[in-house]
Amino acid sequence: MRLAFLTSLCCALATPAMAQVVQGPVTSSGLYAFSANSTGDTTTPTDLGGRSYDVSAAKAASVLISDGRYAEADAMLTDSIARSANRQTRFLKAVASLGVGDAETAKRYFRTLVKMGHYRHVGAVSGLAIAEIRLGNADTARDLLRNLRSQQEKCGMDCSRAQSLQQAIGAVEKAFVS
Repeated sequence: MRLAFLTSLCCALATPAMAQVVQGPVTSSGLYAFSANSTGDTTTPTDLGGRSYDVSAAKAASVLISDGRYAEADAMLTDSIARSANRQTRFLKAVASLGVGDAETAKRYFRTLVKMGHYRHVGAVSGLAIAEIRLGNADTARDLLRNLRSQQEKCGMDCSRAQSLQQAIGAVEKAFVS
């Protein structure tokens, strides 16, 4: 059951985040954009800081996570982070860490994303809340859940982030009862 929950969390959080990377420019809820070269080719992605990273590793790790192959994704992402610790790699590493049961590592990566000013990244906030729950820090997780609910209230039901916020809130609430 725990594995099914993590797979649904990963699909709800990681796959849309990866789709935002692959589809192109930053949206109001996205973190990454592609940097097109002079031929219009978007095979050299960059994080918003302008550093390039290997999107094929991020895509492969995302697929592994979606398939529930967390240990393989975790190992791949450990190598990727050694080369380029961009936001997408950190996010995927955190999700994979949750998948292998390493809530402390997941917390560290999610917290880094949140501290970088990405309180609006619902995947990072909800992932941090779930890591806190797993570590027995229910009060901290409740504060993060309140943050998500506040974002949802400000966003409304028809904003571009409404579905992501609803999924994130649901995942955190489910983690409280698991």
